[in-house]
Amino acid sequence: MSVINSVLKDLESRASQFTPIEIASVDRAKSGNENSSKWPLTFVLAVTVLCILSIAYYQVPSQRQVVDTIEPVVAPQANQMIGLQIKESTTQLSLEFTMREKGISYLKERSQNSFVFHLKGIESQIEAPVITGNRWIERLSINQQATGVDVTFKTANRVLVNTEQIQKHDETIWAIKLEKLPDPVVVNTLPDPVVETNEPDQVTPAPMVADKKIESVKVDIKTSIGELNKSNQLRHAMELIKSRDWQTAEALLLGLIDGPQDIAAREQLLGLYAQPGFAEKYLKLALQSNVRYPRNRLFAVEYARALFQQQAYESVIALLQSQITPDSKQLALVAASYQRLDQHENAVEFYRQSLKLNRQQAKSWIGLGISLEHNAHIEAALKSYQTAAKLGNLNERLIQFIEQRSQVLQRVLN
Repeated sequence: MSVINSVLKDLESRASQFTPIEIASVDRAKSGNENSSKWPLTFVLAVTVLCILSIAYYQVPSQRQVVDTIEPVVAPQANQMIGLQIKESTTQLSLEFTMREKGISYLKERSQNSFVFHLKGIESQIEAPVITGNRWIERLSINQQATGVDVTFKTANRVLVNTEQIQKHDETIWAIKLEKLPDPVVVNTLPDPVVETNEPDQVTPAPMVADKKIESVKVDIKTSIGELNKSNQLRHAMELIKSRDWQTAEALLLGLIDGPQDIAAREQLLGLYAQPGFAEKYLKLALQSNVRYPRNRLFAVEYARALFQQQAYESVIALLQSQITPDSKQLALVAASYQRLDQHENAVEFYRQSLKLNRQQAKSWIGLGISLEHNAHIEAALKSYQTAAKLGNLNERLIQFIEQRSQVLQRVLN
């Protein structure tokens, strides 16, 4: 016991060698663990992002090249008028303007023999030449405007103006073509011969086209069809016309001229002669029929059409305006004659008169649109073409014309 007691006393007398371990509270221990765990997670995320960016960079090389090779944006080059060529012949003069690409052109202003055409969105690099002593054109100027180029010129008297855009190889040509109007063909009266009409106390001098000798149409025909009575002969001739057997039908109808079926035979024969290839016969028969039956409206119109085919436009106007009560067809023919004479104000007036009587004439709406364009009435012309398109009953050529002109005018107005 004494030994044990002495050992215990020895231990109590020594200095303590124990170092206590500090244990944090639960809240502090949790906070410390969270902070220490965030560093590895952040590092992993950073490495992951870098890997994704590296893969994207090397897997989309084309996009990288586009960015690397991008060039400054250059404004597109404006369409320009870069050349002018003048061509003259005995029948016409043409002014051919060379442009970089196709453009929009329209008649901007018009007065007596003076025209201003505007080329929209085009710049000019040329100057107009000085023109003197030319039988087609008196002056020409090219003026740059804010919206494009004005081409202004004045023509000599009785000159018809047409424009068109054409493609020649790699060049775009906008051409102005000038040609002389046909010389007027005047309907004269013969001094002596007279033709009796269906009015007992009335005689009418026989008019004829100047410098054109009108011979009689009546010929002796011996038909091989057999002896047909007059009514059957007319009916059979009409059937032959439908089947396009012109020669046999003509023979039958000529055999009915001056007989009881005279008027009906003339009407059918004029319809046959209105076909291509019978122009001279058409004119002769129309003249004779109009002289013999001056009050027959159909014969007056047919004669006017025959004169129109001969380009005797002044004669058409004189003939049809002498009618007391002209119908829509006659008024439209007068309007078309004024149009051919380049008198578009008169053409507009008579087309409108014709359409007041019959608004269903699609061709008259087209004619009105053409003359309105020539008078620089763009919006009204477009409406006229659109009306014609709605009415329909037009051939493919006229449908294409309406579509083409409507597209151009809409671009002009917009």
